[in-house]
Amino acid sequence: MSEIKVNKISPATGTETTLGDASDDFLLPSGAEIIAQSGSTITVASGATITNAGTATNFGGGAWDRLASTGSGTTVSNTDINGYFTSDYDVYKIFIINLIASGNTTLQFQVATTGSYTVQTSNDYHTSQNYNPNNAASLGVNGYQSSAQYECGHIGSSATLPTTTEIVIFKPTSTTHTKDFHSNQLGNYNGARYFQNCAGFWGSTTAITGIRFKVASGTITYDNMHLYGIKNS
Repeated sequence: MSEIKVNKISPATGTETTLGDASDDFLLPSGAEIIAQSGSTITVASGATITNAGTATNFGGGAWDRLASTGSGTTVSNTDINGYFTSDYDVYKIFIINLIASGNTTLQFQVATTGSYTVQTSNDYHTSQNYNPNNAASLGVNGYQSSAQYECGHIGSSATLPTTTEIVIFKPTSTTHTKDFHSNQLGNYNGARYFQNCAGFWGSTTAITGIRFKVASGTITYDNMHLYGIKNS
């Protein structure tokens, strides 16, 4: 292998220099670094891809990372999201797209506190719900309640009126405070559209390791479910 030692590479003409040809790989030895000087810019052209097979650091916080996605399309009694909650993220968001139930029911979730899923059955889930059916002039209120699951909102069986849901979970891995949730949902019940938002908490300081989605009765299908987390730093 030949070696070229030079302190600077500049284009012979113009302002661009090309390294190699298509399909060529340029290897960076262990311990070496590529350093962009202050004020410089690294541009990734349209159609190009940056693939990370290692550890990405110092990119800053504030960005939503997609941690998990699942597509169903089959009838299930429940769906679990387990093993994705870590101290790297304080806030998580779950999206459920085109959710349909086998009959008119409500979407619920329960938490897991161990690596393998365990349904919590104590009355630790507290929920306050506001909803506005499309045929009502004012906002309806379903007040404070506690039960063995967190209530998210209504689901119907109409394929043309599926339910879409957004759920936010705050600091699920904390062992110093209870776990807060809130959700927004556009659903239907008996063929009528419902705009529903819920807020509540799970009254325990035990860390949460997973979430199980279920319905009050029957089964559910959905197109996609996505879990995102916002990085702490």
